[in-house]
Amino acid sequence: CLVGSEMCIRDRVGANHNMVAAVNGALYTSSSIANSHFGYATFSISGSNGYSQSSSSGGIFKTGATSNFLYGNLHAGNYTISVTAHDGTPVARISFTVNSDGTLG
Repeated sequence: CLVGSEMCIRDRVGANHNMVAAVNGALYTSSSIANSHFGYATFSISGSNGYSQSSSSGGIFKTGATSNFLYGNLHAGNYTISVTAHDGTPVARISFTVNSDGTLG
């Protein structure tokens, strides 16, 4: 788990798998940004290997926390998870790497 972001990444599904089973958690932004942009948000993930997914079912709370997110079956590559407020303002982002053996880099 990555401390500070409350993001948890579950390593390999099993022997000889080159993917992580799941990435889930919540991201945090400053309370001033959260107070200005709270409400519905779009969560997206993109990877250097061409993987991308977007969901508008999340939210930003006035505390600065975002809704939890979950992405699964991530193959080797560099990934970025971004949160964009309903008005188009980027409010949070985290990047990580999945190695070819399914471990985190």
